[in-house]
Amino acid sequence: FQTDVDGNFQSLHDPSYQDYRAEAQTHFELRTECIKKAAIAYSKRQGELAKIYADQARHHDEKIKEANRRAAEKILESRNHDLVHSNTLDLHELHVKEAIQVLDNVLEEKRKERRTPNRKSPSYLEVITGRGNRSRDGKARIKPAVMDYLKRHGYRHEELNSGLYRVFLN
Repeated sequence: FQTDVDGNFQSLHDPSYQDYRAEAQTHFELRTECIKKAAIAYSKRQGELAKIYADQARHHDEKIKEANRRAAEKILESRNHDLVHSNTLDLHELHVKEAIQVLDNVLEEKRKERRTPNRKSPSYLEVITGRGNRSRDGKARIKPAVMDYLKRHGYRHEELNSGLYRVFLN
């Protein structure tokens, strides 16, 4: 185990999605610091130093993306490990962009399955967006983004309950 900036413990052997989100947050803070230092150096006409800090900020930006990608993989692995049999996609804990990317990929895969001859697959996918209870201000973010995506791409859907939708694949 390793102690992070806040004194919380992170597993080095089998990190959880929270560990990866914490790593992304650390890199976000470091990136912000580098951007500020680059701006100060630039304002003092220290171009070389500004470039060094800007390069470091880009490095931290890549680390943020990588940590968030790994967090999303962990979330999908734990929540959607039986997607083939359950036909339910759970988007809880994902960031909005991650959720939409996953939804797009899964819908495409499910539509391909339906076009495969001699393959019986459901005509719908159930999608759990959640109600937004765990969002920072209690306001749903994934749900409206998913609704917008479905509308833009012409998917028929029905609300089974607040935060659960059936999306038709034909």
